[in-house]
Amino acid sequence: MTDTLAASLVAALADLTVVEPRRKVDFTTKEGKRINYDFADLGDVVKLTRPVLAKHGLVALTPVHDHGNGLACTVTILHSSGERLDLGPFPFPHGRDAQATGSMVTYHRRYALVAALGMATGEDDDGASAAPAPPPFNAKAHLLALC
Repeated sequence: MTDTLAASLVAALADLTVVEPRRKVDFTTKEGKRINYDFADLGDVVKLTRPVLAKHGLVALTPVHDHGNGLACTVTILHSSGERLDLGPFPFPHGRDAQATGSMVTYHRRYALVAALGMATGEDDDGASAAPAPPPFNAKAHLLALC
């Protein structure tokens, strides 16, 4: 990272600390467990961060690309001077279908952007929803299962 980008990023991040949740999830699982929480979606994060970053000559991009047996999101922060900072990749598995993959892409772009900018979300379940990582995605087995 160079001095111009660094100075602009430090100034921008002084105004970007917490993303307040604006969405609610409330449902009961098949097992009868009630789940409810508030969250900020990707649109909320972009709506908050983009104008603040732009004021300092910055933009944050979150492209998604193939990575090993899954996908990955990279956060690229560009400065109007042409300087850039690349963070990641932040890998994640494919979803079981196009809709699930799209949902995972949005979810990981949001978390990667919030993490790259050192921000917090308004609500945190202290890891209560964390689950062990699934086994690596096996494209060949996935295709065979579809046949």
